[in-house]
Order: sequence, then C-alpha cells, then structure tokens
Amino acid sequence: MKRSLTLALVLLIGLAFATAGVAAEKTSKIHGEVTKIDAAAKTVTVKDKLGEKEFSIADDVKLGVYKAIDEIKAGEKVVVSFVEKEGKVVAKEIKKVVAKAKKAVPKAAAKPAETKPAEAKPAEGAAQ
Repeated sequence: MKRSLTLALVLLIGLAFATAGVAAEKTSKIHGEVTKIDAAAKTVTVKDKLGEKEFSIADDVKLGVYKAIDEIKAGEKVVVSFVEKEGKVVAKEIKKVVAKAKKAVPKAAAKPAETKPAEAKPAEGAAQ
C-alpha cells in the first residue's frame, strides 16, 4: 500500500512540474511595421520603435484578416503575438492594424444655432 501511495505521489508531482513547464510559455506582443516577409521560409520581420525583429511563423498561426501568409505586405502595420521557443521567436498571431477613420464634424454641429429666448407666459390660475 505504501509503495502504491509513493508511486502515485511521485507521478502527481511529475505531472505538476510538466504542466508548469507548458504554462510557462509566455506570450508577448509587438506593434510595428512589416519590413520583410518570406512566405517560403515562413518568416516575417517587423520594425517597432526599438528596432527590427524577425519571427518564425508557426504552422498554426492565426492571421486575422489575412487568408494566407503571402497576403502580408511590407509597409503594413501589424500586431504580432509571439513566444520564445527553443531559442526561436515564433509568431502565433499576426493581426493587421486598420486605421480608424476620423469622424468629420458637420459645420452645423460645429457652431451651435442661435436661439431666441422664450417669452415668459404666466402660469395658469396665477393672479395678474
């Protein structure tokens, strides 16, 4: 019985360490501009304010609005979610940044319309 409990405890501790290693895969993000894309080599290079970084593209990468890697073009603004795995920086998600359209302020709304003050009417039943 002791041997079974000891074995179960050892397996449980081993499983805990194994799942901790999987959970330790930290995802980071970079916002920048694509400077180079190589669909054949499955790499993308993105430049942000700190410099350029090359990413290997994961087989299961999520591409957002892109249908395929070869649709990504140099000069486009993107957000890349990545992990560092076995000494490589691997892109897990590549999202295109779409510029939001600025709302035009109509001229009528820019300047409030002038209104005439309402004439004061005596309340009903009030003495005059």
